[in-house]
Amino acid sequence: MVNASPQQLDLFVANAFDIKAKQATDLMSRNLFSLSKQKRTKEIHHQSADSFIRVTGSEEHGLATMHDQDILIFLISQLIHARNRGDNIGRRVWFSGYELWRFIGKQKASGKGYNELWAALQRLHNTHIETDLRVRHRRKQHQFTWLSEIEQRWSNDRHIGYEVLLPEFLFDVVKQEKPLVVTLDQRYFSLTSALERWLYLFSRKAAGIQTEGWTETIESLHAKSASTATRSSFALSVRKILEKHQNKLLDYHLHTALLGRKPALHFERSKLLPKERQPMLVLLD
Repeated sequence: MVNASPQQLDLFVANAFDIKAKQATDLMSRNLFSLSKQKRTKEIHHQSADSFIRVTGSEEHGLATMHDQDILIFLISQLIHARNRGDNIGRRVWFSGYELWRFIGKQKASGKGYNELWAALQRLHNTHIETDLRVRHRRKQHQFTWLSEIEQRWSNDRHIGYEVLLPEFLFDVVKQEKPLVVTLDQRYFSLTSALERWLYLFSRKAAGIQTEGWTETIESLHAKSASTATRSSFALSVRKILEKHQNKLLDYHLHTALLGRKPALHFERSKLLPKERQPMLVLLD
């Protein structure tokens, strides 16, 4: 490990391995990352009655992807773990590729792995988020990037790690008296499909541990996912995910339903399902 220098008093050195994955709840109900395997430059725009969120990326790097989000989950999890132990934390974090890959259960300690990790950091650094927040009678327009600063270093041609600076937005989530985060199933990182990952994050945020679960229309899910696919193609992808996982996505059951007269998905925590209830797969139109 590389220790923090006296000149970097706010530098937090990531060094905890066996910790639970945490994610900020603000990043779970609406997707703010590219679901595509190809570079996406088309912006993401979410609009509600009171505010908007606009996500843009550079032509060179494109938008940060759903898999790039693993880095943010890693950083948030490290800070929450250290905070719970009473350690000093700061926005500036030092970590190695080995620590990140061990956290997400991947083996990428190679030149290609380091190049891919740096490319992910570049996308996070060059993805801009703009939001217009209204709280009571106050309005706040805010712009930031997922990572304010990024840096990688070598010592005698040996790669020794990365230093990043989190935006105030994410650090505020961590340092609150009751951090606005939830624990994720560690198997989340084994999900290879970006849409599968988002559906799980949506399940975790929307259904949580509610006994009644949560129902959302396919139309609404399509909009919140920020998918570039048509609604019918999106519904087909969801159907394939249900078939692949037999209506279960990690610790949540997903099954089709109707909300009013609109096709919908019902999300429910598996442990809370009565044993006699066996959700049936219904094909989406």
